[in-house]
Amino acid sequence: MANIRIKDLPIGSGPVASDFVAIDQGTTRKATVEQVVDTGVPAASQSEAQTGTNNFKRMTPLSTKQSIASEVGNTIASISQGNLADSSVQSVNGKNGNSVTLVKSDLGLSNVDNTSDLSKPISTATQTALNSKAESNRGLPSGGTLGQVLAKSSSSDYAVGWVNAGAGDMLKSVYDPTNKNADVFDVKFTYLQSDVPQKVFQQYFPGISKNVQGTGLTGTDGDIFFQYANVTDPNQLSNQPLHRVQKRVQYTGGGVGVRLASWVILQVEDGPVDFHWAGLDQLINYASAGENVARYSKAEKRGTGPTWAACFDIEDYTNVGTAGGSIGLEITVKGNGGDPSLNRNGINISAHKRDKSVGAQDLEWGRGFWTSNLPSEPNNRFVYAFTNTARVLTAVFHNSGNDIAGGGVAAFVKDTGSLARGVDLSGATYSSAEAIRLAANQRIAFEATGAQYIRSTGSLIEARGARFQATSGLSFPSSGLVSSAANAGGVTKPATYAGFLSVMIDGVEKKVPFYNQ
Repeated sequence: MANIRIKDLPIGSGPVASDFVAIDQGTTRKATVEQVVDTGVPAASQSEAQTGTNNFKRMTPLSTKQSIASEVGNTIASISQGNLADSSVQSVNGKNGNSVTLVKSDLGLSNVDNTSDLSKPISTATQTALNSKAESNRGLPSGGTLGQVLAKSSSSDYAVGWVNAGAGDMLKSVYDPTNKNADVFDVKFTYLQSDVPQKVFQQYFPGISKNVQGTGLTGTDGDIFFQYANVTDPNQLSNQPLHRVQKRVQYTGGGVGVRLASWVILQVEDGPVDFHWAGLDQLINYASAGENVARYSKAEKRGTGPTWAACFDIEDYTNVGTAGGSIGLEITVKGNGGDPSLNRNGINISAHKRDKSVGAQDLEWGRGFWTSNLPSEPNNRFVYAFTNTARVLTAVFHNSGNDIAGGGVAAFVKDTGSLARGVDLSGATYSSAEAIRLAANQRIAFEATGAQYIRSTGSLIEARGARFQATSGLSFPSSGLVSSAANAGGVTKPATYAGFLSVMIDGVEKKVPFYNQ
């Protein structure tokens, strides 16, 4: 057999992974091309490809991609990071590079140094202002009493002394040029805002602390803004209002909305058990004359628009009538002892003529007390339009007024509605058993003209304009009515009777014959 060397073999197609090669190492054996490559240069795993610490294993396309992907965002910039780098600042104050050093001249701070606060010099302007100040030993004069102010005592420098307010002091000349009272200032506000106290004092009381109390002064007591005036002279300026809000509206048209001159809002969250009031008007009256009022509301109707002097509106968002009180207006009258002069009144509605000149028309007021529904909501209703649960001494309703001069048809109670009943007294208990009491000759009329009525003449109950009709008979007492005499009453009895009347006499039904005369 001839020896043929490998190099002398004919050239065929390229090798494939499954082709065999000869291995001569101790023994002669075969191995595939793939086994030879994997043994000589094995493929790196994913973790080995990402860590990059092995220097002899080969990289496959997959492990190469995995290794590159693990470096994106770390050693290799992502697309978004590259875009951000492209749009970032490339230079600062004309200086380029990835590290720029700035000096103070680059920022326009050439005159800035690192001198400590204690070593800093003062400006020329500050030194000039200090040179004009008084010497350190020129302080306020000693002495003085509460309420006194400083005033010049002579034309000499530093000649000041304590004087009483209003005795030629500087406050009088500045704040009281009309010589009314140097201790009282008239402060008026155009707009109210949160910093009113500070602005008021800056404008009207320059140099005076706003935290001050005294006659006629304005200030703050903690967080409360107040004005206080002690009026001892009716001619004092402080006799005018302590504060005034005035607003004038001059335009045509506008939306349907409420425009306010003053607004106070109090919001109470669920939790507090105290009484929280949005406002309190308190009058402490020791006077024996005059008419002193805790709150007076006045509206002047000078146009055709609806006008209210006061309006109280309560809105019940619970829609549950039993969920606590919903009171539109509460009037509480407190005191002790009787009131024979009727001076204690919860509500007093008094009608006055505005023009009291001779010949002026008398006032006619449409309603003194009015309960109503909106026309668009006809089914709203009162359970009771008026209720009294208090004890009554004389009457629940009392009228002592008179009809108009010359007579009229005025009524104490006039009903033009369409209720089920006019007067229902069936649920009441009267200690005297008198549901209705009338004086002698007072009538109960049964139609519009008053021609049919019942009245008491003092000894008789008299019916006029109509007869009694009883569908179940009439009941009379026997005393003075029953007689067995044929000529009772002075009239001779006819021979035969015309019929019978069925009547109850002392609770017993009787048949009474009647005769035609």
